[in-house]
Amino acid sequence: PGRVVWGACDPVVPAHPFGPLVDIAQQVGGEFGDVFRRGVPREVHEAFLHLLRGHDGPRVVVLDDMQWADDATLDLVRVVGRRLRSVAGLIIVILRDDDLHPGHPVRLALGDLPATSTTTLTVPGLSRSAVEALTAGTPIDGAALHAATGGNPFYVTEVVAAGCDDVPVTVRDAVLARANRLPTTGRAVLHV
Repeated sequence: PGRVVWGACDPVVPAHPFGPLVDIAQQVGGEFGDVFRRGVPREVHEAFLHLLRGHDGPRVVVLDDMQWADDATLDLVRVVGRRLRSVAGLIIVILRDDDLHPGHPVRLALGDLPATSTTTLTVPGLSRSAVEALTAGTPIDGAALHAATGGNPFYVTEVVAAGCDDVPVTVRDAVLARANRLPTTGRAVLHV
């Protein structure tokens, strides 16, 4: 197996148990895949640590879209995260935190990790000059796009890929999906 493996959570309810490990088990197979298919949490935790300690050198595991993580995956992060000092590997947890309330399960799981084992990086929005560089040679007004999107990389790249000033369907659908996850009162306020 390669030195970098990647797994992602999905925006489904209820969340799939060990969601990102399904992807990882398909990539690495072998003993990890066998243990994962049995589904015994403690064994999965141990196999995951063994995977990180791979004999072929340091390994990087990326867990993407963790804002949608299930309880089993968050428990894995807690257990493995507390043992990272003994591992020559790296776990990268990627999440959108813009709508995670302070008591959100992923915030609590990450808060349970030793501060010496974690580093938090926040990806800022694209600058006006970056948006203008991305729109150079297109009919899109980069300054107006930056003002409309706040430099959100997803929105900017989708508009640039669509090649027009209209809101692409992908952006419209993403915004509607997020709005529909709001409580009824939140959706009412947004509608107003």
